[in-house]
Amino acid sequence: MLYFFYLFFVAILDNLLLMSIISKVSELLRIDVDMLEKESLKVYLKKKMREYNAEILEICRKYGVKSAKEFEELYKSRKLDEENTLNDFFRLDYLEAQIEKIKAALKLID
Repeated sequence: MLYFFYLFFVAILDNLLLMSIISKVSELLRIDVDMLEKESLKVYLKKKMREYNAEILEICRKYGVKSAKEFEELYKSRKLDEENTLNDFFRLDYLEAQIEKIKAALKLID
């Protein structure tokens, strides 16, 4: 129980530190705090989306597919062996799901 309170306390301190940094940067740049947070979050999400898209492209090129759905079709048609490719399939599926979540998050921000 004591460990839980410690983690809770550390999380609160981290949050206060972050808010302090955001406030200081906002003041320094003379930008509204809410605007700075919103724009920073958009930049971060778009960066992650670019990273995920690059990894998606790499996996898709490796197998000659355009999506996890096409990848799955290769399994169904027995053109691809699951034993050596399943990790890539699951990674591709995960990345595509993350992209959709990021798109939803960006809509919330705008």
